[in-house]
Amino acid sequence: MKQKQQEAYERGLVTIEEYGVDVEIVRQWPAVNHLIPEENQHWVPTLFTVRIKTGQSPQIMEPTKCDAIGWFGLTNLPSPLSIVTKIDIERYKSEIDKLSKHEKCDTCNRYDNRGVSVDALVVHEGKILLIKRGVEPDKDKWGTPGGYIGWDESAEEAVARELKEETGLSAKTVRFVTVQSNPNRHPYQVITIAFQVEVLDTVITAGDDAVEIGWFSLNDLPKDLAFDHEKIIHLLSK
Repeated sequence: MKQKQQEAYERGLVTIEEYGVDVEIVRQWPAVNHLIPEENQHWVPTLFTVRIKTGQSPQIMEPTKCDAIGWFGLTNLPSPLSIVTKIDIERYKSEIDKLSKHEKCDTCNRYDNRGVSVDALVVHEGKILLIKRGVEPDKDKWGTPGGYIGWDESAEEAVARELKEETGLSAKTVRFVTVQSNPNRHPYQVITIAFQVEVLDTVITAGDDAVEIGWFSLNDLPKDLAFDHEKIIHLLSK
């Protein structure tokens, strides 16, 4: 039974059953005793750091076990946390704190760098195309279509792909607008590259991380846009 359980974890089946996403395992952590005398419990969990594969969003698959799900910054965690969760997060944070910008992770051999994303600015007849985000961070806020740059993918290729996935539109031309790198712009300090994109047509269909999609006047944008997207949009008029 233990062997089968371990194999299931290694194949990421637990994340599929509970969150509906397929993952790749970045690191398996050594097992640690979690003694909780006040609850008369003794846990020896197997902890993994995983990366969600491109184009997937976690969702509640077992509503009888889970009431809510969300993304949280390590400095802005919800309360209360379970005792085991507190211990595991502290283990993770202690390892991250050991990595300076000049050190590599022993597991993935990568530097502790910031992530890079792209944003598509699509304007047609004085209106800009926006999506309502279906995932955290900034879930349910309106913003420009976009996402992370994948492996072996240029920024221009990434913005065309993300636009297609989230809106159904195909890019005709892609023109660089700006890079936004303020660490405070995103809870994970993600750097974004914004492009103005001309599309082949204007028939839109919400998909991937977008739960809604629509055209908005540049003079009447939704209030409280995601991240720094209002600032980026205003750069179009300069």
